[in-house]
Amino acid sequence: MDSVNKSAKQPVTINSIGGKGGGGTTLTNYGKSLITAFDTINKNCWNFLDNQLKQFL
Repeated sequence: MDSVNKSAKQPVTINSIGGKGGGGTTLTNYGKSLITAFDTINKNCWNFLDNQLKQFL
């Protein structure tokens, strides 16, 4: 995740170091928007491919 945060325009996650309660990672709003964008692109790609295949079947 560190490399993702370094390569993104904004932090994708916020990491907290462990301790008594343990560490963890939280997804930022920017990270959530990237997931939403990926889901949309993925759905559009599959719809496009399905339509292309219908032409040949």
